[in-house]
Amino acid sequence: MSGITATNKTYDGNDTATLVTSGATFNDMFSGDVLNVATSSGVFSDARAAVGKTVSISGITLGGADAGNYTLTTSTASTTATIDPKALTVTALSQTKVYDSNTSVASSALNVGYSVSGLVGSESLSGVTLAYTNANVSRNGGGAVLSDKTIAASTAVAGASTQLSDYAISYVNNTASTITPYVVSLTGTRVYDATTDVAASKLVIGTLVGSETLTLTGV
Repeated sequence: MSGITATNKTYDGNDTATLVTSGATFNDMFSGDVLNVATSSGVFSDARAAVGKTVSISGITLGGADAGNYTLTTSTASTTATIDPKALTVTALSQTKVYDSNTSVASSALNVGYSVSGLVGSESLSGVTLAYTNANVSRNGGGAVLSDKTIAASTAVAGASTQLSDYAISYVNNTASTITPYVVSLTGTRVYDATTDVAASKLVIGTLVGSETLTLTGV
């Protein structure tokens, strides 16, 4: 007997295979007799996504009008089929942070920094790389802070019992995030002189981010 095939499927975390028995042929069957496959079951060699995986077929029994006149020499067979990777989407979520001169995000936690859709069962990601595409505050022509910063998502890391090769991963950036200005203090003293003017040389700029510097000019 030959001709039993298995259909390709998308990764679903199990090794079950769907068989197609309509093309089965039987050796040494007499002309005019009617035979078909009544029952059969198939399993992939394992559940992982890959091309041309072995499918083991078992439990084959005969059906058809003349099944009682024949005995199968074996109730097993094999074929091949493919388990395709499942679509998985990783989406960066909107965030806000205070300017700190780097592109790090406030949070890289699941459902705060990013969301995931498409995982099978209890499979998981242990992390995703998230970063602003640049570190600067975004402002409009009038100086107002804008929420149009982009956070890019990339490089997912598999969690326990999860293989990324079982998934076709798409990363979606967030384009509505914000970096707010870092607030710096300005202090100083002067001797009373009956005016409201303060010379720039009398003012002290507070702590800035990293090694960045600011200067004051004018009065």
